[in-house]
Amino acid sequence: EVIYAQTPIDANINLRGGAEDHRRRLQETIPWGITNVFQNDLSPHNTLPAVTHPVCIIDSGYNLAHPDLPNDASNADPNQGTTGSNPFSIDGCNHGTHVAGTILAIGSNGQGVIGVFPNMADLEIVKVFGTAGSTSCTWSYSSGLLAAGQHCVDSGAKLINMSLGGSSFSQASSDFWQDITDNDNMLVVAAAGNGGSSTKS
Repeated sequence: EVIYAQTPIDANINLRGGAEDHRRRLQETIPWGITNVFQNDLSPHNTLPAVTHPVCIIDSGYNLAHPDLPNDASNADPNQGTTGSNPFSIDGCNHGTHVAGTILAIGSNGQGVIGVFPNMADLEIVKVFGTAGSTSCTWSYSSGLLAAGQHCVDSGAKLINMSLGGSSFSQASSDFWQDITDNDNMLVVAAAGNGGSSTKS
């Protein structure tokens, strides 16, 4: 099975059809979707839990030097440090860094946007796209994805985020994710896909 990253909509494209730079307009604002994550009687970010669980992002890596992200993320895969041929801290296609920003971009620093849980601690990363210096975010294999999921479990994370999709259904994959949900108390959040297909992958 081939796995591919879910490509975000380009923030610099005006939805009315013209090109426009929105970066300055979006600085330090709460993206519209974040309000919908919280209950109607809670203001976003004003009531965040005091006790949290580690989150593991399976994607293309994480830019440790990004000014709007925490610089203390860790590698869930022991073979992916900050050096070597496949460091988790280099994100060749920037997809994993984008996803991380949606989750935990720092607030009140005058840059970027604000994440769902700003500056959240205990972030684990597993890199499955853009490995070995590649800038491609277009494919991986389901076997690598399952290994990444196991690394997340072994790291102590209790929530996995995967903004990616596959081309076909895999019973082995389905069984694995169900098993770690049932037996490791893991919450797995996965993209529904950009293709509008009802096929599970």
